[in-house]
Amino acid sequence: AFLLVLGCVVTTPIKKETLSLSFAPAEAKVITEETSQMFRAPLCKGMFVDNWAFSLKVYLQNVQWDSREIGDANWLRIRISNKADMSNILCDNAKAGIADPVNFCPIFTYKKKEMGEGDLYIEITASAGTPTYQYGLDLEAREQKHGKFAPNAIPEAAAAVKALTIETLEQVAVPYLSDLVTGQTGQYKIPYCFEGAAVYRKVTTTTLVPDSDDAGAGGVASFFCTNAMMHNDECYRSVSKRKGSSFYDPSGAKINTVSPKVKLEEYGPVYILVLAQGDWQKEIKFTITAKLKNPGDPEIKGKEEL
Repeated sequence: AFLLVLGCVVTTPIKKETLSLSFAPAEAKVITEETSQMFRAPLCKGMFVDNWAFSLKVYLQNVQWDSREIGDANWLRIRISNKADMSNILCDNAKAGIADPVNFCPIFTYKKKEMGEGDLYIEITASAGTPTYQYGLDLEAREQKHGKFAPNAIPEAAAAVKALTIETLEQVAVPYLSDLVTGQTGQYKIPYCFEGAAVYRKVTTTTLVPDSDDAGAGGVASFFCTNAMMHNDECYRSVSKRKGSSFYDPSGAKINTVSPKVKLEEYGPVYILVLAQGDWQKEIKFTITAKLKNPGDPEIKGKEEL
C-alpha cells in the first residue's frame, strides 16, 4: 500500500544508504551436457558501479556438485568476461592449474577505465556427468567501503568463441535490513541500470516490518523517487510531526509495496524514502527488497500507454 501522510513537515533523512545489486535469471535454467549458455549483466558502462566488488555463485539444483577427477563429474564451467566474445576472461573456474573447479568466482573489483566501460558476460558450460542440469546463478555487486577493497579483475586473453544467444539478467536489490526510530526517515539508493528505449520500466519495491507481539510496534511508510524528483540530493516527501511521548501514529504499515512505472526520460538510479511510524521513540526494524523488471513486448514496442 502506498501511504500518504497528511499534516506534515519535512525533515532530512538520518540515513542515506546504497543497496547492493543481484543479477540473476528470472527463473531456474536448464542446460544439457557439453553445451553452453550465456548471460549479460547490464552495467550502463559502469556509470553507477565503478569500483564496486562483484562475486558470482552458481547453484546446481538437480544433482550434487562434484568436480573431482574421480567421481560423478557433475559440475559447470563458469567464465566471466567484459566482452561478448569472451576474449578477455576475468574469472574461469576451470582454467589451467585448478584441480577441482568450484561453483563460484572470487570477489573482484570492477573498474570501468580498465574494462572498457562494458557489461559483464557470463558463460556456463555443462560437464558430461549428467544429461541435463538445472541450475541458478547469482552475480552480486556491492559498493566497497572506504579502506576495504577487493582485488582488481585482471583480464586474461582468450580465444574468441562462437556467439551464443545472450540472455539479459534481471536486476534485484539484495535484501537490506535497516532500522529507524519513529519519526525518522531513511533514504536508500538503488543504482539500477536502465537501458534501451522502452517507454517505461516497472520497479517493484517492498518494505517489510517483522511480526511482533507488541501492539505498538509500529510500521513504516515508503515513498519512491527518481532523479527528477530529488531536491538537493534528497527524496522530497513529507513526514509526521513530532507530537510528544504520549502520541501514537497508527498509519505505518507492516508491509508497503510500491510498483511505479519509471518513464524513459527518468531512467537512472531510484530512491526509496522510508518513514518510521509508531510509539514515541520506538525502534522499528524493516527489510527492503526491490526488483527491476526486464522490458516485455509492450514496453519495447511502446504499445502500452503510461
